[in-house]
Amino acid sequence: MAVDFDDTLAPILGDPAAARPLPRVMAVLTAPAGRGLRVVVPTGRPAEHVVRTAMLRSGPDGPPTTVLGHHGLQRGDSATDRLSSPPPHPALEQGRARRPRLLAQSGVPARIEDKTHGLSLHTRCCENPPAALGLMEPPVRAPAGDLGLRAEVGRLVLELRPDGIDKGTVLAAVLAERPTRSVLYAGDDLADPPVVRLLSDRCARGGTGVLVHSAPMSEDEVVPELASSCALRVSGPDGVAALLAAAERALVGRRP
Repeated sequence: MAVDFDDTLAPILGDPAAARPLPRVMAVLTAPAGRGLRVVVPTGRPAEHVVRTAMLRSGPDGPPTTVLGHHGLQRGDSATDRLSSPPPHPALEQGRARRPRLLAQSGVPARIEDKTHGLSLHTRCCENPPAALGLMEPPVRAPAGDLGLRAEVGRLVLELRPDGIDKGTVLAAVLAERPTRSVLYAGDDLADPPVVRLLSDRCARGGTGVLVHSAPMSEDEVVPELASSCALRVSGPDGVAALLAAAERALVGRRP
């Protein structure tokens, strides 16, 4: 089972650091019925936030949880509480130095979230968030590319991070560590289509998988590629919680 964090396990909040998984989601992910499952959380967030601050960890009989933070640059394992993380990309320091001038040029009062391995510029706090994102993207994208950084648009956010890695790449590596018969993935954002393509390819080659779209409240924030590729659509973290609870009941019903 693989799930994104923001607006899949946890509601999106004005302060990203305050986000926590819904308790009813955690009840399913740490339940004894999860034995035999493996939970993987590919996310743009720091792995430490998800593993420790958000307390996403296994119970004694629950499934092991692997968090792939910063789109896979970091890895945290809940069973051992170990975190592996490379040094931040040198270009990010230059990006930090340039961000005040870049934002001044765009005229957008974006909220800046420094993730150490990436910079997120949020426009959800602006008067017209979609328009603000459109104004901010051009003056930021070109300088980011000059520095060797990837400027990726998400749901009302522009994220600057090292190029060459995405959720699909790192999830493929985790799945290759041990045989995996079937995979359920739930996601909501523009960083999730690489996972959709990975699992669609696995299914085309005879694997079993279920793709779930954790749909936002606002249709303006729906990611078309994600919505059209997923077999199931649920309403944000509440819908994900209900789906996982139904899956848990089915697992319990099948056990002797």
